[in-house]
Amino acid sequence: MQTKEPYPSSFSEEEWALIKGMLPCRSKLGRPPRYTQRSVLEGILYIVRGGCGW
Repeated sequence: MQTKEPYPSSFSEEEWALIKGMLPCRSKLGRPPRYTQRSVLEGILYIVRGGCGW
């Protein structure tokens, strides 16, 4: 299995364990999310830290 190369905005397991408890729990109603909270937050930090060229 191929592993992803971490980005500078990626969280370590220890960091994610601290952050995860601060996020709201997912509602049991509705469809399952397409992306995990972790991947969404890492994506936001990737844009904030590095910018995004058009």
